Amino acid sequence: MSNLAKNIRTIREMKGIKQAEIARLLNKTQLFISKMENGKVDITPKNIETIAKYFGLEKESLENFDDSIFFNVSQNPNSNDKHISNQTLTENERKLYQEYIDLLRKQNSSLQTENQKLKDLVS
Repeated sequence: MSNLAKNIRTIREMKGIKQAEIARLLNKTQLFISKMENGKVDITPKNIETIAKYFGLEKESLENFDDSIFFNVSQNPNSNDKHISNQTLTENERKLYQEYIDLLRKQNSSLQTENQKLKDLVS
């Protein structure tokens, strides 16, 4: 799988976008998008441009996206707060990461609520 294909998949997942949505955008099938993300079909320059614009990124940001930056976190041993050193990120990349963090927070909150309900049922 090419880095570009991996980047498209990673960003799509981070934004909570379904393959079907990208398929509609490109006037392709969901199967085509799956193959594209797995490096089985080539990604045309026009599709790269369209996807980048849809993600709110420059084409170069999509091509050079490095998800390891997101997972390169540091944590203060006296705190639960984690932070990302994002000095090298563009504004759009920062926004993308913030959207992903917000999504994870919502999912975490939902899971905590569900966990509490299950605990209440057991007690």
